[in-house]
Amino acid sequence: MASRSADENLHFESDTINFQDILELLKRPEHDYSWSTGIKESHLEDLHLEMVHSGAFFSFYNLYNRKQVQTDHEVMIKVVKPFPQWFGNKERSLRLSYEQRVLQKLEEFCPTNKAIKIHLFVPGNSFAFIENLKGYRTLDDHLLSKDFSEDLAKAIINNLIHIHKATFFATSNSNCLEDLEAQLQDCGFPGIIEKMTFICSFEKDNPTKCKDESLEKVLLQIYNNSTLLSSVADLKNSFHTNKECLIHGNLQTDSILCSLNGDIKFAGFEFAHVGSCAFDMACILVNYLVAFYHFLEPSEHSDQNHQFAQSMIEYMKISESYYLYLRTFFILIKNNTFLFSSLCSLIFLPFFTLFLPFSIFLFFFSFPTLL
Repeated sequence: MASRSADENLHFESDTINFQDILELLKRPEHDYSWSTGIKESHLEDLHLEMVHSGAFFSFYNLYNRKQVQTDHEVMIKVVKPFPQWFGNKERSLRLSYEQRVLQKLEEFCPTNKAIKIHLFVPGNSFAFIENLKGYRTLDDHLLSKDFSEDLAKAIINNLIHIHKATFFATSNSNCLEDLEAQLQDCGFPGIIEKMTFICSFEKDNPTKCKDESLEKVLLQIYNNSTLLSSVADLKNSFHTNKECLIHGNLQTDSILCSLNGDIKFAGFEFAHVGSCAFDMACILVNYLVAFYHFLEPSEHSDQNHQFAQSMIEYMKISESYYLYLRTFFILIKNNTFLFSSLCSLIFLPFFTLFLPFSIFLFFFSFPTLL
């Protein structure tokens, strides 16, 4: 696991943070309860930084005093990565401010939510102190190591629908829903999700596309399919109009963390907004679908990999049926076919990963037979 010491130049996600900034925040008297004495009394040269996880939009680091024998009280830091230039100039500090605002609203509606807590964030910084995640691994790690189970798949759905249900009930009055949307719509970050999902993937010269000659024929079929492009335009409109509750908006594999005892936490609420529950559900299903095709690739362990690939289809079915089983509260309150109408619409979501453009084509033709 990569680590850095305090006397090194910090060239990880950003050069805009340094240990002096971190120390000054840790030593604030109003946060005495949050940090151990050992870390608060550290000297600059004693601080040790260790990368825990590096995702698409953020990374996690452990910070602790190298002179301490015990590191149980290490501090965990979330560092927000810059957006690619073609997303526009979105300050990282604003993204953390927005995420903090979302988590505050989520705490109000759903105090027992399993979102990763921000202990301390000071506006102007591209980092924040978050709760300790010792013992947690990302869904990506679990899938790549083939360490996954039906229980974990159900735990993820439980966590997701707990948030959906709480915010759906809390905002079932249209005025409440509109008020929440108004509070969260000024940042423009959900618009980035819209761009990645419904625009970038379908433009011939978009800079986000993977440059792979082997995909050119497939991509040309997409670009020249007027029916498909018209459907995408309809989906984009649905993304704006289908408002049900607070959704995460970016449930990729590095935004879902699983503990050894099966506890689930969600990270990265900077794209959260009032939208369709099906969007979150589609993200989860796409994670399994991408893993399915990943493990179909030829390798020295092809038999084991192919067997695990088939289990991904089962996890998709389990997740879909379990969500439907738990969502009866929606049916009781509102006669709504949002799940399948939206979920089937969002079959294009694999492009959301930015790195697997071919998966959209595979998902489009496989989805009807999978579920």
